[in-house]
Amino acid sequence: MNRLRKTSESPQKSAASTGRALSTNAVAARPPLQVNPPALSHTYKAALQPRTSAEQYWAARALTAETLLSARVEHHRELRSLSYVEETKRARERAAHDARHAKLEKLILALLMMLLLLVLALLHLAHRSASTPTSRLRKPSHFTISILSPFTSVIEHETSVVGSKTLVVFAFAFAGLAYFMFRHWLARRRQ
Repeated sequence: MNRLRKTSESPQKSAASTGRALSTNAVAARPPLQVNPPALSHTYKAALQPRTSAEQYWAARALTAETLLSARVEHHRELRSLSYVEETKRARERAAHDARHAKLEKLILALLMMLLLLVLALLHLAHRSASTPTSRLRKPSHFTISILSPFTSVIEHETSVVGSKTLVVFAFAFAGLAYFMFRHWLARRRQ
């Protein structure tokens, strides 16, 4: 009713209405209930139980969502721990592989140096033998084959179809090609 109008209510009704207002103010003035009390009483647990079908539906959905969320959180925690373990294992394997790769590179460089020294030694011997004059210390290049005739001699000529310089160039080219092919193969395996 409009308060500006005069009402024809009796004073008892107005006192009863103010009493109701006082009782509602008394309820509003109460301290709030604890959200998580340490020990739930039986009546408090009963008050939390859903009573209507709509409350039961939403309670079931909330329980399902909480269960799925906790399962997902646990799953992500397990995945993070597994990925950390796998990453550390992979890092150890990678370090071992890199160490093995470095040893192989050193071995290949040592083999190439030995091959280079061998080729240089062969070149030095070939150059020295070609530049020295013929002497009596060398074996004779004329020898007699007794089966043919006692008066027939065979002259030995040291000639080759491919020269020593060509062989050296081919050896260097092959060694370089083999080295770069091996490096390319290792680089592809690393990726």
